[in-house]
Amino acid sequence: MGTAIQVKIFQKLHDIEALRADWDNLHSTFAENNPFLSWTWIYNWYKYVGINKGKIFCLGFYIDEELMGLAPLFIKKRRTPFFNKSMEFASQEASCYLGILCNRVHNAIIWQRLFEFLISTKTAYDRLFLDGVELQKRIFQGVDKRSFYYKRRHEKDSWRISLPDNFKKYAEELESKFSKKIFYYMRRLKKMDGFKFKIAQESDFEISWHEFVKLHRENINKKNEETYFSDGSFCSFAKEAARGFLKNNTLKLCKLSLNNKTAAVLWGLETNDDFFYINIGLDARYEKFSIGITMPAFCIEYAIENRKKHFDFLSGRDRYKQKMGAEKIAQYSILRYANPVAALQDNFLNLINR
Repeated sequence: MGTAIQVKIFQKLHDIEALRADWDNLHSTFAENNPFLSWTWIYNWYKYVGINKGKIFCLGFYIDEELMGLAPLFIKKRRTPFFNKSMEFASQEASCYLGILCNRVHNAIIWQRLFEFLISTKTAYDRLFLDGVELQKRIFQGVDKRSFYYKRRHEKDSWRISLPDNFKKYAEELESKFSKKIFYYMRRLKKMDGFKFKIAQESDFEISWHEFVKLHRENINKKNEETYFSDGSFCSFAKEAARGFLKNNTLKLCKLSLNNKTAAVLWGLETNDDFFYINIGLDARYEKFSIGITMPAFCIEYAIENRKKHFDFLSGRDRYKQKMGAEKIAQYSILRYANPVAALQDNFLNLINR
């Protein structure tokens, strides 16, 4: 490509607001099946989470004043004694499939321009840690391998089901005993009084979202586990992003009711080809129906009926995802230190925290 790629830095929230039209155009043209690179997801994360934890550092890549790509980055202040500036992707602790928003023609050259820029601006960070990337090794062609390191992050691998054209075919591909278990509980639930599986609409969004968060917190607290939904900033981000996705029909807040009581609410996002399972809230009183498995199964049935190609569980190591027919999608991290002392600090801290 003969024309040089110019890089512009956007560090204020109003800059991100002003980019919306161009951002939406890039996203709808080149990444419509990835909600985690959409303006709605990134802007709300910057607004409610990012500015409370560090600084916005979004890069725009231009050719002849035309926006060709975006790298939504963020500089986080880490809790380390020294060298505490970490440059990361916006929302990478809560997302998969991150990276640069651009078309495939320019993908490799814009990645390389990003690497060049990050080397030249190393005073902006002490550690560069880009996580949740579906890495294509060709983007490293021509890049000094000593400057950047990449490795597979197995705990971050995502899980995705390739969907057939009907639910019966899907069930037949599962292990027989597990398939029978799913069908058994789905049939039982459908026969119960007041059974209803529905998608929340704008008119009942507030109620359904409140039920989702309430059930999610109760279920997580019962297991003595941690959840992002104990963080007020994250709750605000999630709700406003969900509200934004509701407007363009991407949000699928799936609700299962029995006897006029909400048994489960699953927060999903739907694109042209895919259904993404973000999180779930469950009523523990319905554990006898294996509600944690049957609710995703109802959503898979919905996705198949609506001709989706994939049902994506995102990251995590839960065995049930594999049992439900999902296959691993490798996710990688890219690591670079601005100086060797910062690397020594992290190695030492990792050693004593084992």
